[in-house]
Amino acid sequence: IKKHHKPPVTRQVDRVRTENGFERDMTKTNAKGETATRHTSVVNDKEAQTRTRTVTGTHYNGGEYSGQSVTQKTEDGYTRDATRTNSQGKTTTRSVDVTIDKEAGTVTKNISVTNPEGETKDKVIVRPLPEKKN
Repeated sequence: IKKHHKPPVTRQVDRVRTENGFERDMTKTNAKGETATRHTSVVNDKEAQTRTRTVTGTHYNGGEYSGQSVTQKTEDGYTRDATRTNSQGKTTTRSVDVTIDKEAGTVTKNISVTNPEGETKDKVIVRPLPEKKN
């Protein structure tokens, strides 16, 4: 059996609660001394029933990325719209509409993803509703 040895990576994480969410900063340093960073901000708006998550960061090679998702509670589930921009400046969008049908015992996700070239792919996933743990 071959064991793969990963060079050591050190990770520093700082998390601070805010009035309506949290901020988290992470810095990773690899064996070559290169660093990668990630800043995450989460804001919960109870009145609007939304959760906004914003991420920015850098890769070990210095490339930057960013993204944001907004989750909105609905009567029978939630919606989530997300945008991600990679280090080449290319943007992908993803939209998810989730419906929870307690009577049928199912969760249905309608997912639509548009890649940087403007091509959209749609898919529907239906799963059984997870059983509640006691």
